[in-house]
Amino acid sequence: MNQVILKTNKRYFAFVSVLVILLFFIVFIPMRNELKKQSIENYALLAKSKQQTIVALVNSCVSNANGLSSRTAIRDYIVDFNNHNLSWSELVSLTESKYNDGVKVIKNINLAVRYVSDKPLVVCNQGEADIDKYKSLFNNPMKIEYKFEEKVDSLKIIVYSPIIFQNELIAYDIIVVNILEQFNELSKDGFNVKIIKSNNQLLKNIKTEKIYEKYSINKHNYMCIAKPIDNNYLIFISKLTNDVFVNINKVSLFSITGFTLGLVLIFFMIHMNLVKVANRLIQKIENSRDTCMNYANHDFLTGAYTRFYFDNWIKNKDTVGQFVVVMIDIDSFKSINDTYGHEIGDDVLKFITHNLVGALHENDFVVRFGGDEFIAVYEGISADNVNKIFSKINHNISDLNQFEFKISISYGIEEVKSLDTIYDSIKKADKKMYENKRENKLK
Repeated sequence: MNQVILKTNKRYFAFVSVLVILLFFIVFIPMRNELKKQSIENYALLAKSKQQTIVALVNSCVSNANGLSSRTAIRDYIVDFNNHNLSWSELVSLTESKYNDGVKVIKNINLAVRYVSDKPLVVCNQGEADIDKYKSLFNNPMKIEYKFEEKVDSLKIIVYSPIIFQNELIAYDIIVVNILEQFNELSKDGFNVKIIKSNNQLLKNIKTEKIYEKYSINKHNYMCIAKPIDNNYLIFISKLTNDVFVNINKVSLFSITGFTLGLVLIFFMIHMNLVKVANRLIQKIENSRDTCMNYANHDFLTGAYTRFYFDNWIKNKDTVGQFVVVMIDIDSFKSINDTYGHEIGDDVLKFITHNLVGALHENDFVVRFGGDEFIAVYEGISADNVNKIFSKINHNISDLNQFEFKISISYGIEEVKSLDTIYDSIKKADKKMYENKRENKLK
C-alpha cells in the first residue's frame, strides 16, 4: 500500500510539474508580457502629462512676468524719469500701487522687483532675504529668460523680463515664484521628478524621449525618461522599475500560489479563479490607461481637445473626405487677463469653448491650440457654411455675454485639400484670422 501511495504521489508530482510548466509557457509568460507592455505605455502617458504640466507652469510664469513688464503706463513713467521729467521719489510713488496690483494676480510669488538703472524701484517681497541675489543670474538680455533654483524645501522659477523702449533696455523685472507645491503633485505615486539642465551628467548615457526600463541610479534600477522643457532644461522622470511592474509581480504571486493550492484542492475551480483575478488586474490596467489617455486628450481647463489628440487624429483619420479648419483667437485676451485677472480670463476661455462646442456636428471637434487660440475642425461641410456658423457664434457670444466687458473672437477659415497638408491649411487660416483681427480693430 505504501508503495502504491508513493508511486501515486510520484505520478501526481510529475503531473503537477507538467501542468505548472505548461501554465508558465502558455498562460503566465504571454500574460506577463502583455501586462508589461501596458505598464510601459501607461508610464509613457503619465510622463507626457507631467511634461505638459511643467511646460504650462513655466509658460504661465513667463506670461505673468511679461504681463507685469508690458504695462504701458508704468513704462512711460520710466521714460519720463530718464528724460528728467520725474524725480526718483515721484517715479516710486506713481509706480508702486500699479505694480503691486499686477503682482497680486501671480500665485505663489516670493519676490517681484522692478529695476531701473540696476536700482530697485519697487519691491514686492514675500520672504526673500536678499532681493538682489538673482540679478547676477542674468546679463540684462533684451528678451525674457528664466532659471530654476532648487533647494531642500523649495523649488523656484526666476523670470527675467526686460522693459524695452525704442529698442533700448530701460528697466527690467525679476519675479521669483515657488512652484514646489505643484511640483510635489507631480512626484506622487512613487515618481521622482527633477528639472535638470541639458548638459547634466545624469543625461550622459540617456537619449531624450526614450524610455529606459532598468537605468541604474544609486545602485537601484529605475524606469526613466528625459523630456525637454526647452533648449536649456529637461524634466527627468524616474520610478523604481519594480514599482512600475508591481501589478505584474502581484499577478505572478497570485498565479503561482493559487495554482499550487488549486492542484491540492480542486484544480479546475482554482484555475478559473486565477483567470478571473488576472482579467480583473488587466482590466484595472486598461482603465488606468484610459484615464491617462483622457488626461492627454482633453485640456484640463476648457474640456476642449489637446494638440496631442489632434496629432493622433491626423495620423489615424482616413484622408478621404471634405474638411474645413478654422483658426480662432479671442480678441484682446491679454488685456482681459491684465485688467481683470487670470481667473476671469479662465472663465472667458470656458465661455468661448462652450459656444464653439455648441456649434459642432457629430464628427466635428474643437482643439485648444495654445493660450487663447483654438482650432475647429469641420467634416462634410463647405467653407461658406462654416462661415455662416461662425457669424452665428459671434452673435451668440455677444448675446450671451454676462461679463462686464465686451468679448469677441477673430477667425480664419480654410478648406483642407488633404489631411497630409492640414498644417499648411492651418497656416493659411491663421493668416486670415489675423486679417480678421485687424478688420475688427478698425471697426
